[in-house]
Amino acid sequence: MRISAIAGCEVSLNRYNPRRDENEPEIIEALRKEGVFVERLSGARVPDLLCCHKGLLFLVEVKMPDGRLTKAQRDFSEDIFEHNIPAYICTQAYSVPTLIKFAEIHYAQVDIKTLQLQPYSD
Repeated sequence: MRISAIAGCEVSLNRYNPRRDENEPEIIEALRKEGVFVERLSGARVPDLLCCHKGLLFLVEVKMPDGRLTKAQRDFSEDIFEHNIPAYICTQAYSVPTLIKFAEIHYAQVDIKTLQLQPYSD
């Protein structure tokens, strides 16, 4: 969104305008086909997508297959996991069903009363 300012200058209200990965649209489409609510995020540390599937909240960082996380993104992932919100990296649309399964497994291991992760057992 742009607004006009004094002397005809334009000021952007967007504080951060990230470059989006080329594979992001197809990953968003695959998530939505699986019934996932998807919202694009923008910020220096935050992942690209906020997702919710059947009440399960998770974050997705979209990367090209050869992409790497920045230090800020790694730090955010560790910080948010301490609050029991999983964040995943997705490079291909075909991996979306697996990503959703990881979110389901993550939340299945949570004791809702104490919000503590429980050891996984077979």
